[in-house]
Amino acid sequence: MDPKAYAAYAVGAEKIEEAIRKNEIQFMASDAIKVIVRFNKKGLDNLKRQIYMRPVDREKLEETETYTTYSFVCTEVQATNYFFKFGKHAYIEEPVWLREKFKKRYLDSYNSYLENEKLEKSYKDARSSGRKTTALLVFI
Repeated sequence: MDPKAYAAYAVGAEKIEEAIRKNEIQFMASDAIKVIVRFNKKGLDNLKRQIYMRPVDREKLEETETYTTYSFVCTEVQATNYFFKFGKHAYIEEPVWLREKFKKRYLDSYNSYLENEKLEKSYKDARSSGRKTTALLVFI
């Protein structure tokens, strides 16, 4: 390999290695963002125990008797995949657009459960009355 081509290859390989170190391999295709998350005690316990896909780059910002706030540097996909499962035990303070995305996803999920409960009830009511029905549960 000629020296110029090797130098270009080395620089490219170095950038890839840096992206892997910074964002982890599964998230290296996206840009990193700063995410500030406030955890209650259960959320903090989950943060300590659930290490799979946990953002590596984090800094404790504040700690009180009731909550602890951390700053993370990770991609949007990683933040969504990791923090969404914390539910009411974690609150996205920043960025606001990510908090709004979480709220919408939680609300959509809640509404789906409500809709399916209504359908399930009407199906059970129809069955108990002897009418023939077909059940259809909607997952959105």
